[in-house]
Amino acid sequence: MLRDDLFACSGRRLARAMHASSVGDSAGYLYQFRYASKLMPDLDAMGDYHGSEMAFVFNVRYPMHAVVTKRDEQMVAAFGCFWSNLAHYGHPDGGDSAVDACRALDAAPPAWPSPDEGLMAMEVPPSADDHQINDKCDQMDRIFEKYGHR
Repeated sequence: MLRDDLFACSGRRLARAMHASSVGDSAGYLYQFRYASKLMPDLDAMGDYHGSEMAFVFNVRYPMHAVVTKRDEQMVAAFGCFWSNLAHYGHPDGGDSAVDACRALDAAPPAWPSPDEGLMAMEVPPSADDHQINDKCDQMDRIFEKYGHR
């Protein structure tokens, strides 16, 4: 619950505000890292902790002796695709002319949902998720609104 409120729900509030006030395609986008990796087996018990996706975002092999699987490579490609599109086009989808990083994916990535619709579940393959974060955060927002903490 604490992780959801501190990261997921506050991130959703920020992304929704950015999306509502955006000009053109400049907006906020949400994702949740859900990929179960075996790159660092000593950390398996922690699950998908805050920042655990960084090895895939930056394509860092840690530890150096880690065995990288085809699924790991697909996770790196998905982050590379979305982040490159965001930098180049201002949107993670990239429109009709997605960058070269997207060609490394086994299948075309799904359209990135708006913060009002949900988030991108960063898993292999990536998927648009329209309910998990919204159900949790809507409940948190109602609780905080009721008790005046927001």
